[in-house]
Amino acid sequence: MNSNEYIYSYLIVFFSSNHSMALYKILKDDRYDVLMQPTPCTISAGCANAISFRKEDLEPVLNEIDKSNIPIQSIYVKLFDANCGKFKYAKYNRTT
Repeated sequence: MNSNEYIYSYLIVFFSSNHSMALYKILKDDRYDVLMQPTPCTISAGCANAISFRKEDLEPVLNEIDKSNIPIQSIYVKLFDANCGKFKYAKYNRTT
């Protein structure tokens, strides 16, 4: 990420639609501000569903993923590039 890129939100990508629906229900029930959306084709041609969530909720959502044991494919950072005025995705590397 360079100095002209700003984190906008995060996106969870799944191997299965069933997994995306299960985690979506958990997060909604816990009152997180999440949105089910199509997985951008620039990220994956696999599962058609992804979950978008606010950048402020990263740590609590990661904890929910760990507690639920629902498999995810990966998490992406949705970045806004101020130089070109467009959004782009970068893979999020979680360090524990």
